Amino acid sequence: MAKTVSIVAGLVAAAAVTYKFRDDLIHNTSDIHNRLTKANENLQVTAQDNTKTFTKRTTILESVPVLADSQRYVSEKFVPSGNYQLLIFN
Repeated sequence: MAKTVSIVAGLVAAAAVTYKFRDDLIHNTSDIHNRLTKANENLQVTAQDNTKTFTKRTTILESVPVLADSQRYVSEKFVPSGNYQLLIFN
């Protein structure tokens, strides 16, 4: 009789531990899934905000007229024109 009680008690304890482990695993999996879903939603919102910010910004050349003037100056003065190249190679 003592052997039967020990076996039944062992089976009940194993079943209880297995049930608890299964319950914790399901709970933790759903918790991780919820956290990943929230992180994905936050990432999507941040990406949309950044896209709006970057499309509204102007380029550096448009915002600073001195840089636009210097770019025009460099392209007109330092880049040889077609006439200048003809003089060098002839």
